[in-house]
Amino acid sequence: MSVPRTVAEVICRELTLEVGRVKARHEEAVRAAGEAGYRFFRLCFSCARYGFETRAHSLCRTLLVKPDEGRMVRLSVPRGPGEGRS
Repeated sequence: MSVPRTVAEVICRELTLEVGRVKARHEEAVRAAGEAGYRFFRLCFSCARYGFETRAHSLCRTLLVKPDEGRMVRLSVPRGPGEGRS
């Protein structure tokens, strides 16, 4: 599997994996949500993935910082994949 270069690629990959996980546990999912709920979940996640793949959907990330008693706040902004995660 290739390394995703954009947030949209990460989201597409995660949505694909999640649909696969739910498909693999079909019986359990149907018991929990019913057949209609199971199909609705798959449809929603598949449509979301398609939207990101075709660039019909986009994502805007915003960084908000609370001022530190009126002083400047130093930010450590992640520069690459995986940076900034704890």
